[in-house]
Amino acid sequence: MIYIFIAVIAVIAAIFIYRKHQGGKKVPQGLQVLDADSKIIYNTDTNMTRFIARRELWGSGTIKLVDLGYSATNLFIIMVTSPYYNASYSSPPAITITMTNTSLTWSNVPKNSSEGVPAEVLLGVY
Repeated sequence: MIYIFIAVIAVIAAIFIYRKHQGGKKVPQGLQVLDADSKIIYNTDTNMTRFIARRELWGSGTIKLVDLGYSATNLFIIMVTSPYYNASYSSPPAITITMTNTSLTWSNVPKNSSEGVPAEVLLGVY
């Protein structure tokens, strides 16, 4: 009975060691975007992404990464909520959001709460 118990423990240990040292089958970290044919079209496994701020965008303005303490890095945004204009607007202005690697510029977002709600974005770098 004791030999069977020792054999079972040895088999479990061998499986554990085999899986731990199995080469080339590591799960990549980061984000991968695939096309319809399962080909990678965007891969962030070599760059680590980090969210650095959540901002409400009102009116017009610019956020520069250098002002947030980051330089020479790539900026990305995720829109959390799109701005909504007050129902009294018959045709609200077209919202413009422009990005470069180091800055975010926007215009024609509601200027205050009587016009509507702000555009909320998550700012990130990679």
